[in-house]
Amino acid sequence: MGYRKFDIGEKVRFDVESNTHYVSHNNHEGKITSIESYPKLRGAGTVVVYEMLCDCGRTLHPQAHHVKLVW
Repeated sequence: MGYRKFDIGEKVRFDVESNTHYVSHNNHEGKITSIESYPKLRGAGTVVVYEMLCDCGRTLHPQAHHVKLVW
């Protein structure tokens, strides 16, 4: 399994500076509901994708660099 930046149940917020995939959700918060890991198609390593229940009601699948932990 790859390195996980977040754990299930943690609250995260989309990062305006590095979020280019979910622009309409910038500054939205949500809770991590599941984590999936799979090997990269090219090169070594793995990709970790989080399932997030956004406060707007959508279920999204951001990568770690799209969101930040909310304290």
